Amino acid sequence: MRCVRGFVAFLALATVGWLAFVPATTVATNPAPEHLITGFSDAPNPDAILYAINKASAADSAPLRKAALAYIGDNDQKTRYAALYALALTAKQDDAEALAKFLTSPIADERLLAAATLAGLRDKRALPVLIATLDQDEPLAYREAGERASTFAQKQLLHFTSQDFGLKAARTPEQIATTKPEWDRWWQKAGDSVHYDPQTRRFVE
Repeated sequence: MRCVRGFVAFLALATVGWLAFVPATTVATNPAPEHLITGFSDAPNPDAILYAINKASAADSAPLRKAALAYIGDNDQKTRYAALYALALTAKQDDAEALAKFLTSPIADERLLAAATLAGLRDKRALPVLIATLDQDEPLAYREAGERASTFAQKQLLHFTSQDFGLKAARTPEQIATTKPEWDRWWQKAGDSVHYDPQTRRFVE
């Protein structure tokens, strides 16, 4: 059975729409977790692989987590992402350090998926990464068409904190970016005291 914190991460990712919910018509029935991860690199329908990974995590998370940890350092970028995605769905608190290594990744999809998962694991190291992304307008590869790094960070910060600084009302990348200085000031002032409150399920001071 998936640990509670791992399930929190799953719910958080689902809430902001990172997960792929599409028919997995091109994926064989019950493929081995490692085949799902390695097969993502040359899959004709990547969304189908992500959907199959979702199903595998719900059926039995332990084999998928094991495969994810085995391939999370792979040299192939797509294989590495599939492993990170699988770990996002199955992560335990012990996996925080493996995820934290991606917080400095130059690849936005890796960096933000790791941050979202860590936030779901109640690890506040995710927050400065999300804040730093508020003025980064690059597109994300494995999201809905048109999704940008800044809008993903916007959703995550509003989901995991009670702060706003105009972020909720922001509708364009430019408007999102204008909130970053206030978020920076808040983190510099309150970052040391910020902690996860299980009652509100948010990071608070």
